[in-house]
Amino acid sequence: MEVTLPVMVEELLKEVQKAFQEMLQVPAGLLLALKYVFSLTALPALDLVDQCSVTLVMSPSGRTVYQVLRSSIKLYTCCYSCHFYTCPSDSLVCKHILAVYLSRGMPGAARLRQAAEQYLPGAEKKQSY
Repeated sequence: MEVTLPVMVEELLKEVQKAFQEMLQVPAGLLLALKYVFSLTALPALDLVDQCSVTLVMSPSGRTVYQVLRSSIKLYTCCYSCHFYTCPSDSLVCKHILAVYLSRGMPGAARLRQAAEQYLPGAEKKQSY
């Protein structure tokens, strides 16, 4: 079951996506709307997107998760479909998951990486005897 955001937030993210696809930038009015709706997380999330810190990881089976790199040492895993993230933030939408939402609407903003089967949970090594 996919978790959905409030309708207003969904519409705002769709407007950002549409503007980016048409103009390859987000107009000032939409940036202000993001700041108004997401408060303190909007600017850091946009910064993560600008720094290409969002990576879409796709497994051989087709499952996907996003990884967001904060600085050069901390990696947060975010699952878009169920609004899960490993960030310790107590806010409803932290900067990492907001960066994922924004990068989904901006083609080329998230890097794509194929996950090796051996690193996926539940993947068992085949032993030869």
